[in-house]
Amino acid sequence: MPSCARGCGRNSNPCSAIFGWDVVIVEIRRLMQAAFAEPGGEALKRWIDACPNAMYAALCFQGGAAFRKHLRDEIGDQARCRN
Repeated sequence: MPSCARGCGRNSNPCSAIFGWDVVIVEIRRLMQAAFAEPGGEALKRWIDACPNAMYAALCFQGGAAFRKHLRDEIGDQARCRN
């Protein structure tokens, strides 16, 4: 979850323990950094940072094809974008 993940590790929410949630902090790794370096990468990064957690979770649940379609609808085809 993009915007939530920033800083959660430092001050974890005690509610997560009460509800038995397993909080996982996801870092940006090589593949995502490589995608950000490609044409359209800055638009992709802005979209991820601005995406509401509910939408991000729903797209993850729907799978890669739905995620890619939504991204193309929102920011266009990465190959045609300019940073």
